Amino acid sequence: MRAVKILISWTLCGLIISGLICYLPPKIHPQYTAQAFIRVLPAPKISPLVEPRIPFQLIVPPRRNSVISLLQDQSTLYALLDKDETQWTGWFQSLGTTKDSRLSAGVSDLKKRLRFTALADSDLIAVSITSNDGQDAADIVDKIVSSFLQLQQTAKRKQISVNLAHLEEQFVRIQRDLTLAEGALDEVRHKYGFIDLEQNSFPDPVTARLIRLQDQQDNCTLEIEQVRTRIEYLEAQSQRPADEKTIQDPNAELKDLRAARTSLEKKLEKLQKMLAETTQKQDELAWARIQYAQRREIRNERRRALENVKSMMEEVKILYDDPDSGLQYVQKAAVPALPDTVSWKTVVPVTVIAALILGIIHLLAGKKSKKPIVESRP
Repeated sequence: MRAVKILISWTLCGLIISGLICYLPPKIHPQYTAQAFIRVLPAPKISPLVEPRIPFQLIVPPRRNSVISLLQDQSTLYALLDKDETQWTGWFQSLGTTKDSRLSAGVSDLKKRLRFTALADSDLIAVSITSNDGQDAADIVDKIVSSFLQLQQTAKRKQISVNLAHLEEQFVRIQRDLTLAEGALDEVRHKYGFIDLEQNSFPDPVTARLIRLQDQQDNCTLEIEQVRTRIEYLEAQSQRPADEKTIQDPNAELKDLRAARTSLEKKLEKLQKMLAETTQKQDELAWARIQYAQRREIRNERRRALENVKSMMEEVKILYDDPDSGLQYVQKAAVPALPDTVSWKTVVPVTVIAALILGIIHLLAGKKSKKPIVESRP
């Protein structure tokens, strides 16, 4: 029974202490927490590049964890404190007598006061700061968040400027390559003497001439064969007896046919020479078209790359005029009306358990201190 009373007494002491812990700090040394929210937005998309050699760094969408890590970085905190709007707050002025001492103390103090929380199932980051003055806490968190967004916007504009400079350099280089590619096409035309080397639906003059000469050669060959056959027939007639001849005087026609055959043979020889020259020209045309097609593909690839870079330059220039940092200040911090309180759900269980442990230790110590009574014999 005595042990129960001791444990109950210690439990009551724990409850009283937990009540004092929850009640006294906000009264004796009140602390106020102001909270603001940042929304992480997806970055605008930029078209992919055809030209693989462009040293272009795409602006990737920020992630909440990376934003929180950046906010917690010491260099970021120092840059935020170095802003005039942050240094005007009463909190910063109370950190020291000189600017350098305030900056040094402010970074370590911010690390203790600032809290960043990524809210579950949302794209929001809660930024909170605790101070002994509610208005000061709201002012500090507002200045820090707005300064951070300005720093991000400046950094993004700087990166956009670098990207734009790379694109402009590549535009000049690709334009120069395109001019060289056009010159290579002209070189093929002048080398082989062909003006039109494009693949057209209609036949080119060399091919048309080749077809025409082949037809003329075939017709000439056929005429020569017909004349030769007629000459052989008339020669056979001239050697027959007079009573067997079907033609009275074949020699007169033979003379004309032999002259016609000689003329046709000369014509055929000329056609064959022209056909050989045209065939050689056709081979040169085929080879010229192969070289022209290779250089034309290079020229077209340069054109596509140039158009792609021009399109990207337009997109990047739009981003430079309005550089969205991918972050949005959703809600400014409201001045907290009430000081922070300690949650009894955390304090009461801890103090009660500690009180029970002390009660058990009390009981064990009491048992050890008792000495056994020894009866004396007469």
